[in-house]
Amino acid sequence: MHGPREVLNELKWRADRDLATVEVWYVHRGVANDTRIVRGSDVVALHASFMEVRAPRERGMGGTAMIPYHRVFRIVEAGEPLWERRSRSPPQGGDDEADERDDEGREAGGR
Repeated sequence: MHGPREVLNELKWRADRDLATVEVWYVHRGVANDTRIVRGSDVVALHASFMEVRAPRERGMGGTAMIPYHRVFRIVEAGEPLWERRSRSPPQGGDDEADERDDEGREAGGR
């Protein structure tokens, strides 16, 4: 299964796709529902382990923010999900292993 980085890169680089048309939902502790949504048009760069986005302007913030891919749980285009993490919460340890876990949080393969 592809993770958020692969999906976002495909949207960015394929001529028939457009990163600017999507919303990226991610875990952001301390805001309503621990969720923040960024427009694809606000994605500045896609790095190996995080995406760089224009920071929200509220409360005097500006510049850019780095969002680790393990915090992304949904990518939506025109109201339809293109990609969703099985579990909304990022995995313990801050890696992308959530894609390798079943709905109960067990690792794939029954371990």
